[in-house]
Amino acid sequence: MNKVLILSYYFPPAGGSAVQRPLKFVKYLSLFGWESVVLTARESDYELRDDTLCDDVPTNVRVYRSFAPDLYGLYGKIGKDSAARSGVDLSAIAVGEDRYGSFWQRLGLFLRMLLFIPDARIGWAPSAILHGLLIIRRERVDAIYATSPPFTTALIG
Repeated sequence: MNKVLILSYYFPPAGGSAVQRPLKFVKYLSLFGWESVVLTARESDYELRDDTLCDDVPTNVRVYRSFAPDLYGLYGKIGKDSAARSGVDLSAIAVGEDRYGSFWQRLGLFLRMLLFIPDARIGWAPSAILHGLLIIRRERVDAIYATSPPFTTALIG
């Protein structure tokens, strides 16, 4: 049986729609001669949680988890101090919002676009790359499948 390393930031017990693709791949790849090994973020790094999705993960699938710092949370804490006077939550500013917002909004957007390339999950990359290399050796992986978003996962792959 061939072995595939599946890279996915979101995997059960994470909840939400981003979990469905990697979960179903893991569930059904064995029918096509592929054994799955998963590398994902630590459980504590998920904002949404749905423990019922764990029931769909086959018992023979090994799931490895690596550290993924919450850059949005850190950014929000830094932004709150500097933007407290204007009442702006800089972590909530999205690309495409009004370019002519307040100074703090424009500054927050500029910093976010400058620091979070390709996205705010880039902090997961060092840990995931290191763990991924160890998993590839230990598990003798034949292929790598990286699913996005976040797009950081594609860089890790």
